[in-house]
Amino acid sequence: MCYYKEGVDFDSLYDAKLGAVYSWYGEYDAWHQPPTFRIKSGGRLRNGDTILISYYHTTYIYDGQVMISTTEPKTYEIIEREFKILDSLLKPRTYFMNHDEIRIMNWDWGDQQYGTTPAMLLARNVNKCVDIIKNTTAMPRYGFGAICSMNFIMPNLEIRIITL
Repeated sequence: MCYYKEGVDFDSLYDAKLGAVYSWYGEYDAWHQPPTFRIKSGGRLRNGDTILISYYHTTYIYDGQVMISTTEPKTYEIIEREFKILDSLLKPRTYFMNHDEIRIMNWDWGDQQYGTTPAMLLARNVNKCVDIIKNTTAMPRYGFGAICSMNFIMPNLEIRIITL
């Protein structure tokens, strides 16, 4: 089997419209014109060659929603920023953390680099979210409870974080 190299044999595929098709960045669509695969001059690929291309894509649900990457550091920066805003405005006594649409966890390249299971990625994610709550809120005490309902069609894990 012959392997071709991105940037040498073909141009990188970058989709400038990914998550930026509509009025705001972060909204995804079910279809738009994809980027074009282009052979680089001087590379080993020639017009007419038959090749196998492997790639990653996300699953689009509802109104432009996609799953976050639990291993992308920016995910936790966004969660922490949003949590600080909510905590400063609402100052609630109880926090409810919901994890939904996790059935595609560990499908993306970043998650797969950890070499672990979706369950371990979920545990890591929940722990990071709990740490953000603990380190941000002025609440002195915490209680933790979990409600886990697994469904073969749509798994859902709910974690309740409440003051004691």
